[in-house]
Amino acid sequence: MKLHADTLIARSLVLAAWVVAALLLAAPPSVLAAVEELAASVDRTTLASGETLELTLTYPGKTSDDPDFSPLDADFEILDRGRQNQISMVNGSFDATS
Repeated sequence: MKLHADTLIARSLVLAAWVVAALLLAAPPSVLAAVEELAASVDRTTLASGETLELTLTYPGKTSDDPDFSPLDADFEILDRGRQNQISMVNGSFDATS
């Protein structure tokens, strides 16, 4: 089945929105407290069947809680998970990002 490029872009954006929504629903309370400043990005805006997508979620503050990705298991295969924490102190001002 051939799809027009605009259709693929639209479907990809809808898929990305559903992934972000599912992750937010599965997020621990400490993450939800920072949801106003939560940022999500994907590494591409178009996908063909079978291709992978990298979703990056960034939120302020430091948390030791890992999101529960089990709601995504029915529709997605999570190939890898990574975590980064960044802490900076400038002129006595402390900032943490996970």
